[in-house]
Amino acid sequence: MTRVDQSAVRVPKAAELVAADVRRQIVRGTLRAGDVLPGESALLEIYGVSRPTVREALRILESERLLSIRRGAHGGARVQQPDVAVIGRYSTLLLQIRDTTVVDLLRARQALEPPAVRLLAARGDVIRADRSGLEFHQRLVEIAGNHTLALFTGALVAIVQRQAMAHSAGDDIRVALADDAGGHHDRVVELVAAADTGGAEALWHRHVTEAADRAAALLGDTRVADLVD
Repeated sequence: MTRVDQSAVRVPKAAELVAADVRRQIVRGTLRAGDVLPGESALLEIYGVSRPTVREALRILESERLLSIRRGAHGGARVQQPDVAVIGRYSTLLLQIRDTTVVDLLRARQALEPPAVRLLAARGDVIRADRSGLEFHQRLVEIAGNHTLALFTGALVAIVQRQAMAHSAGDDIRVALADDAGGHHDRVVELVAAADTGGAEALWHRHVTEAADRAAALLGDTRVADLVD
């Protein structure tokens, strides 16, 4: 039996254990968005820990966007549903470190979106082209029903939208994403309704590729790090 190096084993802090228990209840649905956690005194009794430990645990969960905390006499910790922007923020840091270009972000859609459109077409879903730009792209993936694709696409959309808002080059990004001159949105709706899986997937691959090509012409090697506050 391999001997464990005790010095290399990190024992979780009490606050991390409390945060993990509350997080587990949120994930399992025992605690739902909008629920208010018991007051601080009650949490002290439930977990048998100190007041600073409870406060640190709540700060951990607040930083993860799992809780919103209101201070004051009528305050408290309320469970909230985290959004994909949380992933986007951490992902942006990694993309900056890796010197990623905005064009690289947009080309990632070529791997994520066409398979989702194929899933939609396989069901012959009736959808509407009533959204513009990235919103329509994200909605297509969401209603395809694959949660993993929807999560990553949503995070990608959040990052790209942040880029468009954060710098003067954002105007060029918006131009690159004004990508329905060929009526592709309406056409993909028709192909999905006709259950034309191959046609819908091919059209959407062309669609996102052309958007990335436009971005490449407008933005060149503009880096994600150049566009973040």
